[in-house]
Amino acid sequence: MVRLMMLIILCFALAGYRVGAAQVLNGSKGEKTMEILKKGGVDVTSNTAIIQATRNDDSLVRMMALQWIIANDLQEARQPLRELLQERFNNELNLWGDELYYICSALYALKDEQPFWKNVCRALLTHSDVTLRIKSAGLLARAGETSGWQVVQAGLTDSRESVVNRASRVVKDFAGKTIYIDGAMKNILALQTCINALKNADNELSQRWIVDAIADIATGEDTELLSTTLPVIKTQYDKDRMKGIIDRLKGKVPEGATITGPAIEPRATLMENRGQ
Repeated sequence: MVRLMMLIILCFALAGYRVGAAQVLNGSKGEKTMEILKKGGVDVTSNTAIIQATRNDDSLVRMMALQWIIANDLQEARQPLRELLQERFNNELNLWGDELYYICSALYALKDEQPFWKNVCRALLTHSDVTLRIKSAGLLARAGETSGWQVVQAGLTDSRESVVNRASRVVKDFAGKTIYIDGAMKNILALQTCINALKNADNELSQRWIVDAIADIATGEDTELLSTTLPVIKTQYDKDRMKGIIDRLKGKVPEGATITGPAIEPRATLMENRGQ
């Protein structure tokens, strides 16, 4: 009888552990993740199998496993991910660059306090892929380290709108923070940097992404400064968006109300169309 009761308790414990992985990822995104993992031969009812899938031969399966780990906050994945990161990092920085970043992102999301993932992120700031450098800078900034600000500054003034897009997405992670430069701590002038980049941007899309960044970080004290950008904005669409931002900051538009031409939607739609 005692053995039977112990078996029943064990079965319930295992059941609770196995279904845990399927509790958070819902909707179409969760279904897609589950479909990819299943096609890769992964038992999606097992946390252990999900963690092991980060070593799957299929890179897409590995990425979906990391996404699942983040969404479900699988704390037991921290040590396996540390070991995987160490192996990948020792192997070849340029070969595993994107994957190194995603493993670092997972460890950040899991609130890993060991410093190694930050060391890897710092190394990625010199990677040959500029978008990877920018993403790594943003991740470090979210963790409280602003050493990648100059990477983001350069991205905002890049001639390629795709690079400007990526840089504009992480500017908010640096706003209001400081950086150690030339032997002293200095304030990061995120808004002024964006405005300068907006005025010097060569194309309309670059300006659009920078307006997105400005919408993320501007405050009510910045309305006069923002007004100086209106003459240099190339399209009426983005002029109207900037006017909407200014009106919102002045209190003329309720907080959270839709500004003419929502700032985030055009960017997200474009990136989705490119399959990025």
